[in-house]
Amino acid sequence: MDLLSSRLVIVFTILSSIFFFNSISESQTTHKFVIWRYADTVDLTVYICTYVKNQRVNMFCPAKNSSTGWNWLTMMMTTCRHWRFTALDSAQVESNRSYCVLQSPTIATVYVTLSKESIVEQYLVPPVSVWRTEYYVLNNLAGMIVVTPEREVTIEINVIANEEQLSRDAKLTIKLEKNEGFKIVPCSQAFQSKKSMIAFRLHATQYFGIVTGICSRGKNSQIRYTNLVLPEDRANNFIYFTFCILLLDCILYAFSPFSQPFKVIHLDSGATQSYSSDSNFVKLMGKHFMVESNYFMQVVIMLSSSKDGDTFLCTVLPTHLFQSKYFVMLSNEFKNYLLIILSVSGNAQIIVNKKDLLSFTIPLVSLSNHHGRAIFYVELEVQDTKKRYTYEILSTANETFGCYLYGNNTLQRFIMPFFIDKPEDSLTTVMTPQSTTNPNFTSEIQTTKAISRDVQCSNSTVVIDDKIDNDCDGYVDEEEENNKDDDDDDNIDEDTTSTNEYGCRSGWFGSHCDNMCHCEKSLCLPHGYCQQNRTCEPEYFGQQCLFRDLMTTATVSHTEMKSRHFIPCQHYFTVKSPLIISFPTFTLISWIQIEALSKDFLYGLQVHFLETPNQTCYTGPCSDRRDIFSNNYTLIVICNIPSYVCEMRISFDESVNERYFCSVYVSGGRNVALRKPVQMSSYRTNKQGIISRGSLSVDGIINKPSMCATTEKTNRAPSFSISFPTRMVLNLVVIYFADVTLKESKFFKMKFANENNETIRHLMYVMDKRVSIIPPSDEPIKSIKVSLWSAYKTLSICEFEAYGECAPPMYGPDCKEVCSISCVDQLCTYEGFCRNCPNGTRGSHCFERCVHWCNDEENTTLRVRDDSTRSPYQKFTGFQLEHFWYYIMVVFAIISICCIRLSSVPVPKATYGTDIIDEVSNVGVIDPANQKQARVKKVSTTEI
Repeated sequence: MDLLSSRLVIVFTILSSIFFFNSISESQTTHKFVIWRYADTVDLTVYICTYVKNQRVNMFCPAKNSSTGWNWLTMMMTTCRHWRFTALDSAQVESNRSYCVLQSPTIATVYVTLSKESIVEQYLVPPVSVWRTEYYVLNNLAGMIVVTPEREVTIEINVIANEEQLSRDAKLTIKLEKNEGFKIVPCSQAFQSKKSMIAFRLHATQYFGIVTGICSRGKNSQIRYTNLVLPEDRANNFIYFTFCILLLDCILYAFSPFSQPFKVIHLDSGATQSYSSDSNFVKLMGKHFMVESNYFMQVVIMLSSSKDGDTFLCTVLPTHLFQSKYFVMLSNEFKNYLLIILSVSGNAQIIVNKKDLLSFTIPLVSLSNHHGRAIFYVELEVQDTKKRYTYEILSTANETFGCYLYGNNTLQRFIMPFFIDKPEDSLTTVMTPQSTTNPNFTSEIQTTKAISRDVQCSNSTVVIDDKIDNDCDGYVDEEEENNKDDDDDDNIDEDTTSTNEYGCRSGWFGSHCDNMCHCEKSLCLPHGYCQQNRTCEPEYFGQQCLFRDLMTTATVSHTEMKSRHFIPCQHYFTVKSPLIISFPTFTLISWIQIEALSKDFLYGLQVHFLETPNQTCYTGPCSDRRDIFSNNYTLIVICNIPSYVCEMRISFDESVNERYFCSVYVSGGRNVALRKPVQMSSYRTNKQGIISRGSLSVDGIINKPSMCATTEKTNRAPSFSISFPTRMVLNLVVIYFADVTLKESKFFKMKFANENNETIRHLMYVMDKRVSIIPPSDEPIKSIKVSLWSAYKTLSICEFEAYGECAPPMYGPDCKEVCSISCVDQLCTYEGFCRNCPNGTRGSHCFERCVHWCNDEENTTLRVRDDSTRSPYQKFTGFQLEHFWYYIMVVFAIISICCIRLSSVPVPKATYGTDIIDEVSNVGVIDPANQKQARVKKVSTTEI
């Protein structure tokens, strides 16, 4: 019976292995990894991190003690797991079976650790889905290349570039079986010149994968420092972002296999060098570079230690392969780990295990500030070498970034990029940041006596030579009352200008006098509207000219789109599809406004965002599109674009022979930070006794160094805080720093807080003259704090801008109006239009029913004819249609209160006695003169 059972187990094992092997070979919906293992390697540890939980992963490797010759297993994944295999000696494993196969139903990151005695090596395994028929390999002369084809294949190898111009065979042809590993240059025959590079071209008719490595020194030379090699890519633009490890020497090798021109930017110095088609092989010494090309390149960093002479390579990934989320599991074979994070925009808002970067070791070297790109080096701690630690790295801003892992111990090092073949929705899930407490941040503002001076500043009646800063600009009695601009600040007699009927100085309006007039020549009426025959300044438009017009600096296909006049459609032009709008830099838009001669010319429009060379921008359609007709000739298109855009295309069908447009506006939002309360940890006083107050950072003046809010140099914790009267939902924050801060500090920290002063998010950013920040979430914000990374530095902010709107359910200039309950989440625009409509409704205030065809028509084109003619926001009196349900609820509430009140009044009963009945009956006919007395008496009788 025991013999029969053992035979049945063997048969079952064989059939299971065959079925498993075939399922891996034939599956086309899974992600497959072939792990080529060295025959002389004893231990193999495989690490896999999946981006979708509860997935079943299968793996098998050759094994000498198995009846089938394979050791295979199936495991359910959580996030990251590992397997450790003990392999056969080289004499016991056939060369064509010296590999392992791993199968995952979802995207995954797979890397392995190979070890024998004191030699340990770790490298990333590329998925089979990225295997190709042609590779361009840049490797060290003392190195080797391992080829692993998926089926029998003949590979042709050519040497196409050689740093030392050594005499070598120009061509080599090899034939390999399925999954057979082959060392093109075995370590026993490797060149001993470890500082020279050579480029190969490998071509075959079938897909195959390769890895490269550098041979270790010594008599029994073995492969070490394995490196990933990427196949040729067909992207439109290639940007490579390089780095260097502290205490190591770094050399950049850039290889253009197609002999196409490319550009190298030295990020530390800003120097740019262009290379022609003749220079396809470039070697540069330095730490931080950016390589730009319109064609595929191989970019490699050679890192070497002057202490022990070790040299190893790292392939640099192009930025379009970056992801917004990574998983890393640390092996226990290495003691020290360093995480290298490359932020393309400098605004990726990266967290590690739900903690911001400030929770980890202070970056060793930090960054370069070219085009806002930043490099962060984060030390990962391994407290227990018997455990394997897992880290989740993601961007809360849903922006892509590069991720590399460096590790070392006393004998060797490794470095590898993290690369995923096909991103899915799980990769771009934005995690809602949790409120955290960090000892490096304090909610208390350290102040000096200068704050009391700032409190004294307020708009006041001017008295000549009164020694008071009447206009709160940091200067006292700076002008004479002569109707001239004496101090050359584009304002006339600002210390002597009287206030208007709303109590605001000239050029300001609003309940808190915190809205700046942007009408031509500042000719605003007290409520903010422009005077007769006046329009907005060129850079502003919309209600009360509060919204930035991004068309001013944009490059457009039709110059007539920029036409502006105080009479709508005074000028018009004929348009043909498409309209192209290109912005000069990264831009965040709020909405689009198009004016035409008639509503008929505004149907059938489509909006799409495009990418431009050398810039990483949002591409795709206008997501969550919302179309609103504010009147018969104006269309507002709202898009939910969470990242920056570079170029926009407006196209339309040609069913209309000719279309007549008047103007096109692109809104950058309204600045809600103007004249908001500001506190700083200290205030600098110059030699003339003028205090650099915090109010100078929210006065709307940017390009004046003397008009910046600056702290004292002796301040131990320089900080800046701004608070809003009501909760705000912000989509963009822009800070203009003065040169004094840029020279002294490279980082600054930012804290977003809610109305309870609870931290929404802590962030760290790279210092630059102008820093643009997308807040980490849509959670309403009540205050923002900016502080410097280091103590005893000067914080100087020339202007702080915050673009956004009132938090729901409020809207309007001062956030005092309540949004209609017919809007989804009671979320409104500045004018009171619904941001989104419930299913089955449409229109500017979501009161028109459309049942089944809302999404099919309105969200894709504008063929739906919106008959709403509601004008932009203003105060109305009387009954308003959009408040219909509000009125119904109010009436219902009043009726309910009355019913509850009446039910609580005691009812008189006959058993109380005849005196009460007689008294009540006597009230039936009364004398008017005694009416009040009778009523009082009735009440008192009833209470008895």
